[in-house]
Amino acid sequence: MRTTILLLSLLFAFTSCSKDDDSQDPTIDYPNSQIYTNTNKTLLVLHSAEWYLTKSTNGFAEVHLKVTGFTNGDKITIENYGDGLKDDVDVELDSKKTFTKDIVICFYATTVPTGEFEQSTTVKVYRGSDILTVDLKSGKLKF
Repeated sequence: MRTTILLLSLLFAFTSCSKDDDSQDPTIDYPNSQIYTNTNKTLLVLHSAEWYLTKSTNGFAEVHLKVTGFTNGDKITIENYGDGLKDDVDVELDSKKTFTKDIVICFYATTVPTGEFEQSTTVKVYRGSDILTVDLKSGKLKF
């Protein structure tokens, strides 16, 4: 009788346990996502990367980048020139390692580009001692 109760208890314990599925496809809700990875399996999934421009009445012009996505990394930074100097902006990750960030990549205080131009930035994903580097380009922009 004790053996039966013990076996039933173990059976109940194992059937009531669940395991988080770490292998779930992070793009399942975002079929147009861009996936970046390296040989160490550090992963960056960009669900969207939207480049847009703003221009104020006092002549300042800015190039923005809004990104959303997922990573298996510990930290993400995005390179910017928002104050005229190169800098890395930290991207906050939530508990599921998803993120949304809207940053100024660069701004123009005096001479706003005329005609079409292209902007670029570098996204870095840090996972332990590994770093995944991804270069993003805006495509053609025009103020």
